[in-house]
Amino acid sequence: MAESTMEAIKKKMQAMRVEKENAFDRADQLEQRLVEQKYIYDKVSSCIRHLHQPPPSPHHHHCRRRHRNGSTGARRIFPGKGKC
Repeated sequence: MAESTMEAIKKKMQAMRVEKENAFDRADQLEQRLVEQKYIYDKVSSCIRHLHQPPPSPHHHHCRRRHRNGSTGARRIFPGKGKC
């Protein structure tokens, strides 16, 4: 009888060990997914900030058109460089 009890305890411990390993694997997967989602959130937030900026005034047009005096005029520089 003691032998079967020991066998049952060993079996239970093995099952708990497998369950623990599976839990750690799942935690690693979720941490990786969290890193990926944070990256996506940062990119989307950057795009939203970029979209909320006021458009440049007609005098400071962003293309290089020539003014009457021959200069290209001042260019407006927007923070949040990069494409969305």
